Amino acid sequence: MPSTELKLFKNGSELKYYEVRENYRYKSCKIEGVEAEGYNKYFNLSCCNGDSLVYEPSSANTVIIEEGFERLKEKLIGKTFYSLDAMTFNSTDGQQIQVVQSAKLMLKNVEIGKLSTYEFGLLFEFEHLDKKFKMALALNDYYISNGGDPKGKLVFNLDYINFLHLADSILYSKILKSPFKTTILKGEITVGMSDNEIRMSWGMPTRDSKSAGYDYVMVYEQGSSTYYFYMKGKKCVKISTI
Repeated sequence: MPSTELKLFKNGSELKYYEVRENYRYKSCKIEGVEAEGYNKYFNLSCCNGDSLVYEPSSANTVIIEEGFERLKEKLIGKTFYSLDAMTFNSTDGQQIQVVQSAKLMLKNVEIGKLSTYEFGLLFEFEHLDKKFKMALALNDYYISNGGDPKGKLVFNLDYINFLHLADSILYSKILKSPFKTTILKGEITVGMSDNEIRMSWGMPTRDSKSAGYDYVMVYEQGSSTYYFYMKGKKCVKISTI
């Protein structure tokens, strides 16, 4: 995962930080105001530890820039999400949470805050089986910086390797209706899947490409590997990996 530059301004001095992977230590922050200067937007924040900061999101932070924080909250709070995974994990607030596949989670609140010394992000509060817990999504996470997953999907990085994938009711219904439901729930791709089904499983491609004899190629770059899904008539007919 590439580093994403964040800019913090404090007492008139610009401090440049780069992404540092560490356990989230969340401190809630209140947005006091938003200022715009040309194409740049600045968030005036006051944190619970007394810090008063101006935060300039990087261009990768499309959720905050394009959605607007209040609009994002209105769109998400109260929605029901379904877990595409079965796992036990530690939430941001230190609770051990166990979910089965298709577990129902209600999103109760969304906040912006300081996740660690170097990271700002969003904190999502869910309710599952009458138990509330919190999950953090850094603004420079892979999920946001690469355009996100299909509409209606949230992806939380738990420990570098394991991810918690949540789908809202609309997306979850589409997955259940797909003949490749089992494959999608496993997070896999197979020949015969449509481009939408591939996105349901792996999210948005890194890019599209062209190849003789095919309509287009969906390209996914994951770590040191690159996956090519060759499409004809919006169906995958060939898969190759480099």
